[in-house]
Amino acid sequence: MDLPPETFGLVAAPDDRPAGNASEDEEAQQWRLVRRTLNRHRAELTKLAADLHWDPVRIAGTTCISRADWMPAEPVPLDSIDLAWNASPAPPAVNGSELGSACTRPRGPTGERYGRYSQAIRALASPALFENRGSYRLLELEWRPAVAG
Repeated sequence: MDLPPETFGLVAAPDDRPAGNASEDEEAQQWRLVRRTLNRHRAELTKLAADLHWDPVRIAGTTCISRADWMPAEPVPLDSIDLAWNASPAPPAVNGSELGSACTRPRGPTGERYGRYSQAIRALASPALFENRGSYRLLELEWRPAVAG
């Protein structure tokens, strides 16, 4: 898929400048500007990202994509869903501290890049409500026929 030329103005290019070439304040301002721009265009960028998948399974009425085996054949009543907690899951494949994400993490007061994007948000663009809450990730899913009861 060819990306429209205007798309390239919405995302930041990796910044490989040494820490001494720009003050922390300039880099922080640039990071905030890019973040605001991405947020302003969230819906268009989400659609574009979904369109980049070669064979996406779309969740009806959204730009969200899923795996085919995670989509039920018909609507499922929420009270019929059973969840099981896995106390020792494998770590996620991506956690945001990888080298590939460095260009999305500005440098902090020490000149080192923030360890994670969320740390940069907390330090540079903290929203009114920003809490470190538990989150869940779906590890596997098995659809079983309903048991007559």
